[in-house]
Amino acid sequence: FYDPIKNQTCLNVPAIL
Repeated sequence: FYDPIKNQTCLNVPAIL
């Protein structure tokens, strides 16, 4: 899951958003 807001990959965060 890639977080465009934090501009980083968040694998520890569920890809709901």
